[in-house]
Amino acid sequence: MTRRNGSGRHAPISVAFTAREWSILLDHTFADPEYANRLVEKGARWVAGFTASELDDILGYVAAAANHTPRARLRGELGALYDRLDAMVEAGCSCPRCVLKGHGSGLVSPAAQRHVVRRHG
Repeated sequence: MTRRNGSGRHAPISVAFTAREWSILLDHTFADPEYANRLVEKGARWVAGFTASELDDILGYVAAAANHTPRARLRGELGALYDRLDAMVEAGCSCPRCVLKGHGSGLVSPAAQRHVVRRHG
């Protein structure tokens, strides 16, 4: 994992989930159901704060579910969710410029890379 500024692994990272992503996380992984208590509805998204360590755990649950599901569509959705969350953990930032929006690709754009370097060292 890359170096982070600030409080490190205990600094909260705000993560927005679609209703479908959250449903997948709760119904198809072994993620802690306690995480649902953190959700706040904001428009069409659900937002929750996690530490980088908790996001690492969630990534493990998502990867395990993706690797063990026989359903191709679910595997693709889990893979897209993993990529998006992994990009947030690697950037150490959840601001909108750090992760590209759309289809949950999670790919970090060149503009976001410059932003991360300027803002986060």
